[in-house]
Order: sequence, then structure tokens, then C-alpha cells
Amino acid sequence: MNRERLAALYGLVSADVGEALAQLASVVPADEAIVEVGSFQGKSTCYLAAGSKDGFGAKVFAVDPWDTPGNVTGRFGFAEPSTRDRFNEQIRSMRFASRITALQGFSADVAKQWNGPWVGLLFIDADHAEASVCADFEAWKPNLRDGAMVVFDDYLSPKNPGVKKAVDSLNIDDLRVRADWLAVGTFRG
Repeated sequence: MNRERLAALYGLVSADVGEALAQLASVVPADEAIVEVGSFQGKSTCYLAAGSKDGFGAKVFAVDPWDTPGNVTGRFGFAEPSTRDRFNEQIRSMRFASRITALQGFSADVAKQWNGPWVGLLFIDADHAEASVCADFEAWKPNLRDGAMVVFDDYLSPKNPGVKKAVDSLNIDDLRVRADWLAVGTFRG
């Protein structure tokens, strides 16, 4: 894993969080999927792909509405066309294009149409409102293998209290905190 190049990518995750994501991705079996809900400009996506590359080679699926009508731009420009362009540029610059499949759409819609392998790692980092976090988890639940890792960003962030409220209300086993922000648990179907 090229730590310096990954850390230099533009995005909203710290190197500590990114490296924790890479470590988690490294243990996902090749016949299972890594699904990231909320990919923004691809920094965390690249960390997941780097971990997968160093591990068993599971494919990474990046789910984001990007410039889909109805997406909210927000202060970071989530819905601007340049955001998806930056995502593609960063994936190419790290040479991860063959390891990552971008799926443009809202999480619940993509989850309903999912025909990929069982999901072994679900990383939820989209809308941080309590209802949205719960909805993302519920939408992907039918696609999770028993024992899958479920990861939520910004769990302890005081700016995003909805994440902690949502995660604490979900039925997730062995919940622990990694890299100060990530809530990591196990799904039991």
C-alpha cells in the first residue's frame, strides 16, 4: 500500500481512517463484495481497493448519486459534475480502475437492484442523518452475508450525532470503534 500517495488524495477521510478501512478490506474473501455507500471523490474508495489488493482481492463497489437529479450539493459540492470527474481521476491515478466498479444512484435504489456477490464489508458514509443511516443499512441488509463487517464513518463526530444514534439503534454485534471515527460491527442475519 502506498501510504503517501493515498494520504495525498483529495477527500474527507484522514490517513488513520483510510488505513483502518484498508485493513478491514484486506480480510474480505475474493468471492464477496466490498460496498461503499457514499464515495464522494474516491479517497476512501482507494483505501478500500488498496486493502483488497493487499488481501484477498475482493471487488470494491462505490455507490454514490454524484450528479443524479435530487442529490444535494452541500458545502462540499457532492452533486457537482466535477465531483464524479475527480472520483474517476483519483481512481485512475492510483491504478485501481480494474478493482473498483462505480454505481451511480441512490443507495436504496442500487441495493434493490444488486445482483452482485454477497457483501462481506459494507461501509456507510453517505447522508449522516439518523434516518438516512438507518435506511442505508436496511436497504443493504438483504445483500449482506451472515458475519459481514458493517462500518459507519463519523460515529463519534459531534458534528454528526445522527450516525451514533442510528448505529446504536441497529442490531449489530461486536460493535467497536476504530481510528476514532469508525464504528465497526458484525452483521448476523
